[in-house]
Amino acid sequence: MSRISYDIPDAIHDDLREESVRKNIPMKIILVETLRERYADESTTSEVSQ
Repeated sequence: MSRISYDIPDAIHDDLREESVRKNIPMKIILVETLRERYADESTTSEVSQ
């Protein structure tokens, strides 16, 4: 299995993998949702600081 590497620390990546197995959700979907939430948070904080 090839490991897709986004800018996510290994510990978080492993937690997400366990979650994907437990909920039977493909890893890609969980990564996309996680990245979307993460970047949504960043854009919100940057708008506030301006």
